[in-house]
Amino acid sequence: MKQYKGMLLGIVILSLVGCSAAGVVHTNDPYKKIDQAYSLMNQGRAIPAERLAKEALSDFTKSNDKFGIAEAHVFFGQFYKHKTYRSYASYYKEGNEYDPTSGKSISHSAKAADVYIGIGNYTQAAKAQFALANAYLDSNKQKSCELYDESLESYNKGKKLNPRERFNFNPNFKSYEELVNAFKSKYCS
Repeated sequence: MKQYKGMLLGIVILSLVGCSAAGVVHTNDPYKKIDQAYSLMNQGRAIPAERLAKEALSDFTKSNDKFGIAEAHVFFGQFYKHKTYRSYASYYKEGNEYDPTSGKSISHSAKAADVYIGIGNYTQAAKAQFALANAYLDSNKQKSCELYDESLESYNKGKKLNPRERFNFNPNFKSYEELVNAFKSKYCS
């Protein structure tokens, strides 16, 4: 009986080692890794979320997938401001990796916006600029308000260049413009 339990434990451990995180199906697709990272972040699982996103960013970088690189930076921009990251402050402090400011969020969101603009995808640049504006809220409201405006300009430019390009935003708003204007009303008046 002990041998059976030991063998069963070994099988369970081996199956978990092959996973990205417990309960997450292993994938080599970096876009799926980013999706899984968002899911883990929203479940309060910061460590595996960050690890998957880092793997995805590495994969995108190796394949020179600019869109993917920007997507990974958007994730990190949101992650480093998210309550899940903040709830793991003691863990990140141990490794001297905790940012109590929004510096990491600002850095990653700015990189995402720059990459999107560099590849001419202004619709997605708007998404990154909106995240960047939110990252600046605690430290520079004037910069946030300027970025909200830039985000709307990029979005409108992107819609003219590629009307089918989309991204998900808060479903409580009927349009991206309504979302941005709501944030501007709240933070920029």
